[in-house]
Amino acid sequence: MIDDLWLIKLKIDVKSRNPDMLLEEYIKTTKQELLSYTTVFKKGQILYRGRLGYKSYEKEGSNGLIKFRYPFYGKDIKNPPCHLSEANRFNRDGFSYLYMSSDEKTCIAELRLKVGSICSIAEFRQKKNLRLLNLDNNKTLKDFLITPVGDENRYHYKFTRFISDLIKEIGIDGIAYDSVQSNGKCFVIFDDQNFELVPYSEKMFLAKRVEYQFEEVLPEFCNNNLFDGINVESDENLDYIYNNPNYDKKAD
Repeated sequence: MIDDLWLIKLKIDVKSRNPDMLLEEYIKTTKQELLSYTTVFKKGQILYRGRLGYKSYEKEGSNGLIKFRYPFYGKDIKNPPCHLSEANRFNRDGFSYLYMSSDEKTCIAELRLKVGSICSIAEFRQKKNLRLLNLDNNKTLKDFLITPVGDENRYHYKFTRFISDLIKEIGIDGIAYDSVQSNGKCFVIFDDQNFELVPYSEKMFLAKRVEYQFEEVLPEFCNNNLFDGINVESDENLDYIYNNPNYDKKAD
């Protein structure tokens, strides 16, 4: 059963063994459960893919300089070729998957477009019915796979990539999950041949303002007797915490 204990075991295994040596074992124990979490997405669905930046054109004409900008299109808006593909949440180096979103707003948010910057976005049409792992069907797996990742916890991608390998080896076409940057859905498609670019659907967007949702994070105390036997005045950090009236020194 895919639960917290399963994730603990998986993390221990991935830290200590090569992924290719683990896959067969995990396929045997989780295949049927993972298949039960899939949803069939019908042919014809439109999804959105984006890329930071745009193309520029300059040429001297008979009436002077011709200069304009336009969105990335064709192969430049598709997923990168394998030899240029870098590791991400669900793919390893050299594996090129299609990362897409349910709408333009979510696509822009996932690009983390900075204020004053421009991105290119295009529509992609689904060519056949696809069976995707729908993370809404297992909250434990969902929370683990879409955990926000920054520089301080980038190692988490080692686990998400292994689970992605597992899902792919079982024969599932991709993953559908909630965006952590917006209110829409995100999709990772393992085989880019399952989608086609909609001709002339490319657009450019300029970021004018970025809004954040946030919550205060309080210090964590792991010991109820944190300050026993310690001269807090001799340690600048402990002195600050001990005398700060905003912090409850009791451990959770």
